[in-house]
Amino acid sequence: MPAQSQMFDSLLKAVRQGFRERKPQDQPRDSISIQQLLDSVMDAYRRGDYEAAGKIAEGFREIGEESAYTFYRGSMLMHLGRFQEAEPLQRRNVLLQSQPQLSALSYSMLGQNLQEQGQYEEAMDCFEAALRRWPAKGSIHRHMAELHLRRRDCPTEALKWANLAVDEERSLNSDAAQARPVDRANLGLALTTLAWAIAVANRNSAKVEMLLAEAVTLLGTDSVPLAAQAHYHAGQALAALGETGRSRQHFEEAARLDGNGIWGRAASSVLQGK
Repeated sequence: MPAQSQMFDSLLKAVRQGFRERKPQDQPRDSISIQQLLDSVMDAYRRGDYEAAGKIAEGFREIGEESAYTFYRGSMLMHLGRFQEAEPLQRRNVLLQSQPQLSALSYSMLGQNLQEQGQYEEAMDCFEAALRRWPAKGSIHRHMAELHLRRRDCPTEALKWANLAVDEERSLNSDAAQARPVDRANLGLALTTLAWAIAVANRNSAKVEMLLAEAVTLLGTDSVPLAAQAHYHAGQALAALGETGRSRQHFEEAARLDGNGIWGRAASSVLQGK
């Protein structure tokens, strides 16, 4: 699930642009608070308070921004594990997008939901649809790699897509000092996914350790879901290497950080042997 920070960042720009392009007489009376609404949703999301973020997202519907409403509300319901409730909103959001990159992000989000529901074939269809709209998008290839890892069906495919995701994300981070935080975070998550894929495919512990160490330098601590996802990936990579104790530490941290979210619940399931 989440390259969601980049998805959210892209949609934020689209919503802001839409308000800038409206004529003054067409703007809703409360459009002046749009920035506050957007910031509030993202602040709650970064804290891992998906319930609050979802409630704030209702404000988009009140001001007639259906695209933003279906995206954010659906995303937060998904994080809360209410996948079937989120799915109609996400399918509606797919239909609302006309701009190729936003359409790609919308398909990608729906694919993540379907993956969580175990609907792997349709999830992959969504990721492929996303790539047709945004070729060479690293986060989408990362989702494809993770789908194979979660399904445990083809380590070589997971490794192929994970390597490609890292290459694509590195192309955006050639100058680390100038890279946007969202691009650095996406590279960090791509590295942890690649570490997981390598651990499963060929158990190269030295390479896994190097990738995880690099990811730490890129991923900040200001986003609960991103940090939890990275810990979950690291836990899976170390588990595949037989590093049981260290793996458990990462799963415990993911569960502690993101108790109400996808990655915290996934980590808790591993710890409980489910």
